[in-house]
Amino acid sequence: MPKSLIRRIALIIGAAALLFGVVAPAAMAATPAAAKAVPSNSAPAVVPAATPAAAPAGCSAGNVCFWNNINYNDGPGELSGTNASWFGFSHSSCPGGSWADCVSSIYNDGNSCTARLWYLTNFGSPSFTVARGTGYTNLTQLGTGISGVSWNDNIESNDWVC
Repeated sequence: MPKSLIRRIALIIGAAALLFGVVAPAAMAATPAAAKAVPSNSAPAVVPAATPAAAPAGCSAGNVCFWNNINYNDGPGELSGTNASWFGFSHSSCPGGSWADCVSSIYNDGNSCTARLWYLTNFGSPSFTVARGTGYTNLTQLGTGISGVSWNDNIESNDWVC
């Protein structure tokens, strides 16, 4: 099946989920007035493997945790569910006042799944994953890869792959 058809089907399913109230209220938080550009190549990101380590201080079991600065500093923000928009989760030291586009380090302390982080709201491509029990102390380490984006300060939604 062509990728363009798969993307169209995914968009239709996502729109239907929003239309019929399948998405949790927090996931329907407002998005910013100016949307960021979608990279021209939205292929899945190829990123270096995350580093296995014990959960950083303040990161509660069952959550994907994230910090405003590198080395797990200024946070954590914590989410356990699927969230179509991080704009509704406030953090005063972030430039936009929310966790969207304001993450420089991340750790997955989920119960059993891999965290998937998305470049755009509503799970807009590209995305990358962080396996359970691993994290990145500095998202600039990911570079741009084939996705053509920098992941530092560029995450707007999340879900889980089990």
